[in-house]
Amino acid sequence: MKHPNGAFMTDRYETDRALPEVTTTSLVARQRLKTRRTSAQRSRLTRRVQRKPRMQTTQNKIHHAALWLAAISYVGVGVTHFTHEAFFIRIIPPELPSPRLLVHLSGVAEMLGGLGLLIPATRRWASYWLLGLLIAVYPANISMAMNPERFSDLGPPIALYLRLPVQFVFIAWVIWVGRYSPSGDASAKE
Repeated sequence: MKHPNGAFMTDRYETDRALPEVTTTSLVARQRLKTRRTSAQRSRLTRRVQRKPRMQTTQNKIHHAALWLAAISYVGVGVTHFTHEAFFIRIIPPELPSPRLLVHLSGVAEMLGGLGLLIPATRRWASYWLLGLLIAVYPANISMAMNPERFSDLGPPIALYLRLPVQFVFIAWVIWVGRYSPSGDASAKE
């Protein structure tokens, strides 16, 4: 007589003994596999449930405050592109066409970037956006420094030259706040 697993059985005793072993082994193996899946799923679920918010460290608080300050600053300066339009039109290099349109576009870009910094899902892209904007408006700072006679009402020429390195501080700031993640999620810092 042949057993379903392919082994030959000689007598009833072996048949009775062989069938429960094979069946028990199969059931135990299936149960173990099922238990493993369940415990793996259970551990993933418990990790999600048991994850507690990370305590705010001093560095996190500073980062969070810098983020909000940057966002409010960019939105505020974006608004001033519309409320004090004449000033911004004046600093556009004369070689560029449509200064009023450029002022409005840069104002909208600053407001969108500032708001984007506040949304965790868009924070990194908003920082790239603002980085591009800071690079795009750098020629206006160079133009101001190269033509101090046009901007004598803004202060001494040294103030116009100091705007040039300050722009790099703004660039570093926007990159730094773009990496902020209050949950400590490493994917936001990559």
